[in-house]
Amino acid sequence: MFKRCLNVAIFIFIFSLYFVTFLMIYDTFRERKLNSMSNDALNILEKETKKVDEEVKEEEISASGISYSNYTILGKLEIPTVGISAIILKEHTYAAMNLGVIKTYGVDLNERGGFVLSGHNFRGRSSFLYSVKNLKNGNKIYITDTQGRKLAYEV
Repeated sequence: MFKRCLNVAIFIFIFSLYFVTFLMIYDTFRERKLNSMSNDALNILEKETKKVDEEVKEEEISASGISYSNYTILGKLEIPTVGISAIILKEHTYAAMNLGVIKTYGVDLNERGGFVLSGHNFRGRSSFLYSVKNLKNGNKIYITDTQGRKLAYEV
């Protein structure tokens, strides 16, 4: 009886180790994929806004956004004080919030009026927008839209 219980305990322990290892590998893969997608989207936004700077017709890149992997990129959020650089997406989904920040309400980016941006404070193992809590009055927040307009906002 004791041997049987010991064998079951060893089996459960080994199975648990395999399961934890799988979860760690999956989490690392997911984090790398999200970071890669974020970087790709930021690069696409940079490339498209440079086209606007080179006097491409503004109808080609409108305020409606740039299409990327079933998402619509509206712009880029930069907060140099706390080291945040993220894309702003139109879609209101959990998956979109894993990739970047979403615009949940309001006027188009960098237009007169207000708008609301939302994002996760943790994304896997990385603290995505967690450091926003460290902002102080007077810190600058920069938002670039798809037309290349970069405006500074102040906390």
